[in-house]
Amino acid sequence: MIDAILSRVPVKPLCRFKLVSKSWQSLISDPDFVANYSKTAFENKDLNFVYNHLRNGALDYRDPFVGSCYGLFLCEVHPKPDRRVLSLINPVTKESKTLPNTPKWRLPRKPYANRSLCGLGFDHSTNEYKVIDGQYTYSDGIVFSVYTLQTDSWRQIDYLFPYHGHSLRDRRGILGNGGVHWLVDKVTDGASVIISFLLAEEGVREMALPHNAP
Repeated sequence: MIDAILSRVPVKPLCRFKLVSKSWQSLISDPDFVANYSKTAFENKDLNFVYNHLRNGALDYRDPFVGSCYGLFLCEVHPKPDRRVLSLINPVTKESKTLPNTPKWRLPRKPYANRSLCGLGFDHSTNEYKVIDGQYTYSDGIVFSVYTLQTDSWRQIDYLFPYHGHSLRDRRGILGNGGVHWLVDKVTDGASVIISFLLAEEGVREMALPHNAP
């Protein structure tokens, strides 16, 4: 009953209600509550908080969101053409976190030679959010890096996976079944497949496209 009532409270008083008691603080901070509350807020197009909390307001309104999980949103902005900034945003608590710069596994041979896949997920084996960044070039493959809130740092996966992004529209990862998924092409023959970055194992699994895929 309490959670149903609190889910209808505006954000500002809801944040103040966290001070009422430890049980209310725990409820309002619970990932399931945050997810349900955030879903309602975004269905009502209450996006002012998101736009106002990104660095310098430099948000690409056409394509800001590159991932979401349990009410936490991963956003990408481009303050400069050759620079991007990733941020995590919690619409319920009005907290935002600008991530450190992603590590570069190689120097670009020319502007935009390196492109990236993005994704956000929750690793239930360690109870932590993970941001996935996959830098690739069309001739070499993908190198993945993993960011966690607990460490506030990136770890690079020491392996070159033989894929590259299918298109810029497909750079957003789709979360499901313990992994973040992207549509990619193989470096060897250009065949399109789905890959899943497994959040617990921090490895990659390849899956064939559905039979009815265009």
